Amino acid sequence: MTGFITNSSMRKISTLSETASTPNIRQAGIMRFLQRSSSREVRFEKLSSEEDPLNNNDDQVTYASRNWHHFWLSPWYLHLALLTFNAFFYLYIVMKGQSDNYVPSPASEAIAYEEIYFNASLKIESPFTGEPRPELDQAWTDLLQYSSIAVSGEDLKRISKTSIPIPGAKNLYWVDLSVTHELHCIKRLYQFFHRDYYFPDLSPEEEELNYMHTDHCLEILRQASMCHGDVSLIPMHWNDFSPIPEADFSVPHKCVDWEKLRAWTRDNSVDVMRPNFLQHPRLGPSFPDGSNHGVGVEHKHTPGRG
Repeated sequence: MTGFITNSSMRKISTLSETASTPNIRQAGIMRFLQRSSSREVRFEKLSSEEDPLNNNDDQVTYASRNWHHFWLSPWYLHLALLTFNAFFYLYIVMKGQSDNYVPSPASEAIAYEEIYFNASLKIESPFTGEPRPELDQAWTDLLQYSSIAVSGEDLKRISKTSIPIPGAKNLYWVDLSVTHELHCIKRLYQFFHRDYYFPDLSPEEEELNYMHTDHCLEILRQASMCHGDVSLIPMHWNDFSPIPEADFSVPHKCVDWEKLRAWTRDNSVDVMRPNFLQHPRLGPSFPDGSNHGVGVEHKHTPGRG
């Protein structure tokens, strides 16, 4: 019998082996759970009674301030702050760009823009074009009615200039706006084109002055056009009667609201052409009969013809 293991003995040995291995399996499972838990770095600290937020209002404030501190450092707050900064920076650039469009002028407050399509057909019917006629002269007179305006000495200091004081007014000076001078030059070119009507029987000296004045206006308008630099697009199209493309000038332009600017010039205008109103310091009245005779700012007027 010695040296043989019976079936009953084998079952006992197997049972003992399983019983012995059970603690090892449980121990390995506990170790894996502890390893996973330790990777989360969760810490627990017991609060003393002094640290209990239910018993201490100061601790509530400290807790809230810590949360607020974390909010200020949060990505959401930083994103919001960046958006706010960008918005204000954009507004600053836009406003600065608008103010940089002009040299200092009190008339800048009257500047507003609108979209205008030019009347650019080849045959244009306009109050300012066509053959000389009383209605045309009156249209130009009305357009240039408020050419002379009054500004303060401070307005002139901003451009480092002086001007003629307005008689009887304190700290007011006579100036013209450049736009009205440009319109005057356009009128002058029209009159030169019809000089037999507007400038008949000129002496050689007057004829020379007439050409000088016209050249002056041409050069002023060239510089003004390049200064304004209208970049509106002009499309080109084929037509049925010529191999040469034709331009479409009826396109939108960014234009000053003329009526708003005109209202400002009307409210600030001064009539310097009144007889004997302006007095030269040495040479006497500038316009004794209310008329202009010469070249430069003044130009030859034919009574009743503008």
